[in-house]
Amino acid sequence: MSLALSETSDDAARRSAQEIRLYLINELSKSLEVEPAAIDPAAPLERLGVDSLMALGIAGGLAGWNEGTIDNSHVI
Repeated sequence: MSLALSETSDDAARRSAQEIRLYLINELSKSLEVEPAAIDPAAPLERLGVDSLMALGIAGGLAGWNEGTIDNSHVI
């Protein structure tokens, strides 16, 4: 799984792909205790050192941050 997000032009109530990408990078950097610049958004989560529990926690936080409106097809 990578952090690449497809661009979308969905309604204004949804956060932009760029906002979501920045959220994910910031959350990953906190969880991994590294600077955001050290996160490669194209890298597979496994290579970043993210396990399934960490990924679920971040996904849950993302859904809450985005008011539960994340379309799974936007996270590749």
